[in-house]
Amino acid sequence: MFWNFKKRKRVKIVLRKNSNAVSFDKQLHNLKQKDPGEIISRHLLLISQINAVINDCLYEDKEQRYLVGSRFLRKNYELFCRSDKESVHLITGTETGIFKSLDEELILQHEVRELIEAKVFDTEVNRKLQELHFEGYRLSGCFHVHPGYGAVATGPSDIDMALIDKLEAGNYKAVSAIFSRDGFIRFLASFPFKIHIYGKGVRKINEGLYCLVKVSEIPE
Repeated sequence: MFWNFKKRKRVKIVLRKNSNAVSFDKQLHNLKQKDPGEIISRHLLLISQINAVINDCLYEDKEQRYLVGSRFLRKNYELFCRSDKESVHLITGTETGIFKSLDEELILQHEVRELIEAKVFDTEVNRKLQELHFEGYRLSGCFHVHPGYGAVATGPSDIDMALIDKLEAGNYKAVSAIFSRDGFIRFLASFPFKIHIYGKGVRKINEGLYCLVKVSEIPE
């Protein structure tokens, strides 16, 4: 991106992305004959387009970054362990800069809760999503627990993958997390992402796979 200062002291902004040039100069010039309301609307649109391209230039990897505390992960694990049946939590949180925080769970009423199956009422999910929208929050994640132990128990099922596809189709940038019964956690999504863990008590095994441990077991 470059700024070309012309003699008439008007700034021409040309944004190049994937060899396609997008010029806003002519659009700004044509606004002179428009009414004030349309000028403001078009101005805000141009600003949002410029900001989007600047963001792409600064963060070319397109990774969505999530920040989650070790205490919050342990809290959800303990909630899951209160029953031997599967369950699902929707997750939201604050957003600061490029980070989305995973710091609040939304407990759902389940239509089906069995040892190897959990299904939530669609009306319940829609109600929670509407609450988030009205309060200015967005869906950031979806946590649930699998039966079984070890890292292998966190492998996604066909139902899990269908949920990820459904979230993507709804334009939700939400990361999924699958818990095992002994504290393994696997994060997954249909888009590039990175998890940042705050605090102690979580051991990283590889990219996307973690395990809860006792704080006393962590070396200083």
